[in-house]
Amino acid sequence: MCKEQTISESLEALAVEIARDARKKELKPIQEEIEPALPHIQIEKKIGARIYQVRNTETGDSLAMKLPDARIPGWREQFKMEARYQAQAASQGTHVAPVISWNENPALILMHLYEEDLERDRVINLAGETHLFAQAAQAVEQTHRAEIMHCDIKPGNLMLNAEGDIALIDFGIAKESGKREERLGSPYYVAPETSTQGINNERSDIYNLGCTLYRILTGFPSYLGKDTKEVANAHTENPTPRARTLRPSCPETLDAVIYRAMQKNPEDRHQTATELREDLETALH
Repeated sequence: MCKEQTISESLEALAVEIARDARKKELKPIQEEIEPALPHIQIEKKIGARIYQVRNTETGDSLAMKLPDARIPGWREQFKMEARYQAQAASQGTHVAPVISWNENPALILMHLYEEDLERDRVINLAGETHLFAQAAQAVEQTHRAEIMHCDIKPGNLMLNAEGDIALIDFGIAKESGKREERLGSPYYVAPETSTQGINNERSDIYNLGCTLYRILTGFPSYLGKDTKEVANAHTENPTPRARTLRPSCPETLDAVIYRAMQKNPEDRHQTATELREDLETALH
């Protein structure tokens, strides 16, 4: 082994060790905060915004731990509602991630750990993954059955479990059905009536899901823009795109279902998630 290679490997090992120490320092205050109440929960690494992979030292199980955003006014009550809404939706079926436990002091949510979501530059394999379309609709269907509006359906909130099935997460801006509370989700998926009138209901969730299905089918958002305002305007003003334009192998029946879910006028969409799920199942069989 040449001297230069030895030095390079030593520097690489040192960089890895420095990065590991930095992560430990970042996690230490959080570990110290939760330890008195949850001594059996050991933080292993950060995996998302305020989300950490942890290990239950009593059972050996790996879990996901979510912490609240304490910068938000009324964050404690909002975080409690998030846990309650997710638990209510999860009780209605198998495609919403169940809440294992919720702790009030310190405030945190423990959930199952999922290794993959549908966000990361992947598209659905039409030969073997089309069941995910109907499962995503089932997740929204069971959320609505619990009388909860998710308000932020997007590929990054659709996780895959070990069996390759969908689990919906992140009820951070969810609300109860019928409540007039403005919720603005991710701009690439937000419904026209949400961005222009502040309306969030079953049909706006269906629009979110339609744009999500378009994204995981084609690999591209349904509308693009240089900033949030331009994207929102495109949702309101631009013609509804066809998935088959970008992915010609998409069955016409599936393209038609997604196209209907993405209609700008709520009256022209599926009126319930059940109707959308049934249309998807018909289109794929």
